[in-house]
Amino acid sequence: MTRYTLFILSAVFSALYAIDDPPVDRSAYGTLTGAVMDSVNGKPLEYASISITRPRDKKIVDGGISRENGLFNIQHRLSGNYDITVEHIGYDKKRFLDIAFSDETGPVPVLLDTLLLSPRSILLDQVDADGQRPVYSIGLDKKTFQVSDIISLTAGTASDALRNIPAVDVDMDGIISLRGDKNVRLLINGSPTSIGQEDRRTRVDLLPNGLIERIEVITNPSPEHDPEGMAGIINIILKENLRTGLSSLLSAGNHGRSSASAGLDHSKGDLNLHLSASANSGYTRTLSHRNFVWDYPGFTLTSEQRKTHLSRPVAGVIRVGGSHRVLEDHKLDLFSTVSIFNHGSQDTINHISPVEYDLATKDNRSGWTLDLSGKHAWNIRDRSRSLVTSLFFSRSGEHEKDMNDRNVSGTGPDDHSHIYRDDAFSTISVRSIYNHAIKKGMNLKTGVESVHRTTDQELEYLHFPFGFDHEERIQAVFFDSHFFGSKRLRIEGGLRLETVGSRGVVREIMLPDDHHHLDTTNTFTSLIDSSITNSPFSQTYSRSYPSLRVRIKPFETVSLDLNYGRRTNRPKRSSLNPFPISMIDDYHTRVGNPGLRPEFIDILEIGAHYKQRSFWIYGNIFYKSIMDLIRWYDRDLVNINDRIYEVVTADNAGTATSFGTEFHLNYRPMETVSIDLSANNWNTSASSAGEPDLNGNSSGYLVRTHLSILLPKDIHSELFANYRGKMRIPTGTVEPSYYMDIALSKRFRDRNLVLIVSVNDIFNGQTFNITTDQSIYNPTSGYNYTQHLDASRTQDGRFISISLKYHLGFKKWEDDAFDQLEKAPRTEKDMDMDY
Repeated sequence: MTRYTLFILSAVFSALYAIDDPPVDRSAYGTLTGAVMDSVNGKPLEYASISITRPRDKKIVDGGISRENGLFNIQHRLSGNYDITVEHIGYDKKRFLDIAFSDETGPVPVLLDTLLLSPRSILLDQVDADGQRPVYSIGLDKKTFQVSDIISLTAGTASDALRNIPAVDVDMDGIISLRGDKNVRLLINGSPTSIGQEDRRTRVDLLPNGLIERIEVITNPSPEHDPEGMAGIINIILKENLRTGLSSLLSAGNHGRSSASAGLDHSKGDLNLHLSASANSGYTRTLSHRNFVWDYPGFTLTSEQRKTHLSRPVAGVIRVGGSHRVLEDHKLDLFSTVSIFNHGSQDTINHISPVEYDLATKDNRSGWTLDLSGKHAWNIRDRSRSLVTSLFFSRSGEHEKDMNDRNVSGTGPDDHSHIYRDDAFSTISVRSIYNHAIKKGMNLKTGVESVHRTTDQELEYLHFPFGFDHEERIQAVFFDSHFFGSKRLRIEGGLRLETVGSRGVVREIMLPDDHHHLDTTNTFTSLIDSSITNSPFSQTYSRSYPSLRVRIKPFETVSLDLNYGRRTNRPKRSSLNPFPISMIDDYHTRVGNPGLRPEFIDILEIGAHYKQRSFWIYGNIFYKSIMDLIRWYDRDLVNINDRIYEVVTADNAGTATSFGTEFHLNYRPMETVSIDLSANNWNTSASSAGEPDLNGNSSGYLVRTHLSILLPKDIHSELFANYRGKMRIPTGTVEPSYYMDIALSKRFRDRNLVLIVSVNDIFNGQTFNITTDQSIYNPTSGYNYTQHLDASRTQDGRFISISLKYHLGFKKWEDDAFDQLEKAPRTEKDMDMDY
């Protein structure tokens, strides 16, 4: 698609704004459903009052009462988050705060299940009056994980939260994978972020869980989302404007790990303000062992290496912003997030054979990120039409200093080298979406988006500076329609059209004459010189991305889903950058590939969901067809000064298919106990690649379980268990690993103060053991030989922490709200007759 075509489509899209159709009623309704029963005798409670209140002014916006059998079903067209209160004369009230009644598609169902109200005559030693909501929920277009409800994650960061989400994994290097695929797009509050770095290795450990409300996993997004990320989207939603008041969190743990966060929210009329800040100090200790064996005809060579890695990262985050309803139909949101970090680490490497020597490395990385976002939303009074325009800007910088000292404690001459890296990334994104309820049961959404990303990376190695600059521009227009035939049928379909242009340049930075040094040729400089010779690298292409989502409810408790979408995986910065990722071992080097092409994926998912009051079960089967699959296993041998060096890089591996399943179960045998069990597996097969080491199968599986129990006297206990089964890669296998977290919390001072004790990775079970075998031909010697690798990594992940959470300023607001609830009139139309 040319720019002229996009210009015409944009003009047509803009003309839609001028259409002045008469307002129509929007047919997209959500429902609030549940049942109210006596906690002592289990009998249903008739005429229990269910009230929905707006948090900012405590005004009742909707409600209803329960029927003779205790059931209620309240239809709504609400947008945003609201509080729910369930009460009955002679019983304790039950409160649910800040419940989402809508998402980006409109109103959504809210299920409270069975609510047990306790009679006021038996108050001694009773269980917490607030009911548990499932920490994991599944919708048509996304899965949601309520981080703020998990006490075992209180002292951790977003990395710890992601590790506990079904089908998501975070390895020891901070690389996120979803259903076994590491091509994940990370968003924060629906926008790209500098913390994500648009890279496999993210900075999510900058975000303490005290700032996070929930995490959304979107495996088959709608056309309004950027199709980047073959595995899908992970969207981290931060806390903001929840309630006027001050909240704080302080945690301390072993090995000097600690964190602190505070949030201040103020709401007055149409103005909501938010300020939050956090700081955390971490600790990581990793032990590694790597053993190479090369079997040649008639003789064998070996190489053994042991490594100890110790790091102490420090980070801080400040977030400020707010929202203001300028006019009745216009709302403005402005937010900014600034983060800084310093990551110091030490590596001690002992080469045991064939030559014994030691290598000590000190690495210091420091940097900052800045995210600015603004959004203007226009909604007409009957909400049949809306226009949302958003602007996002991010900028980040990072400096790294790497010092290497060889033979510190060994024999022979010492060798000292240093490496400096300076990276700068920026993203500018503008998006505008127009939503129109054309008629009853049908919505049309259209939009345009423009994204500009730049990368400026510099490397100084042995006093020789090099630069890598990369630029990417994306222009898109999209259409998305929603059809609600009845309560039992929902169809969503759309199309996204994109044109993408990218250009990368590898260059040598020229120094003044008095800064020149003697030329040094080795593996690293030879690889960089080769990239400079082939520079620049450029690509331009256009693609269409169709999408279809269908939900059928043959029964009230059963729903069937069919999802189809097309996505892409644009090469990440680490995949493109030709600079060596590590310069410790020059005989085994990993570099990026500036000529890497994007991969394109067609995804089909079929799922089924069965829900009862006490449990729900969900199953999913997915299939992917992949073109130009990107693999990190492209291994080449290069000859430099009559020596052979191994170079591993990324390359496109022809075509591939991937098949997998997901399973989720939530069971609540009683209101105070919740059990979650999930499992997923994947199997990817790559073929038709020009190089044999790029072909082959990859497979694996994950199992997660979560147990939550509310005990008497405001005590809450929790257990998380995770098991990663044996994984297979084209050249070998990765052994299983596991870890378990436990936590206990106690509320004090009328619930304004919470004490939490947690132990993460009780058994120190986070390990990574890999074994590979490869048949290799050495063109220099003419020999065929076999390379065998045994490598292991063990992380000291046990984290014992004590946390305190304190809330100030909430109680008075809640009491005022409940006074209004008790005085609110009830009418006959509030009664539900449709459950």
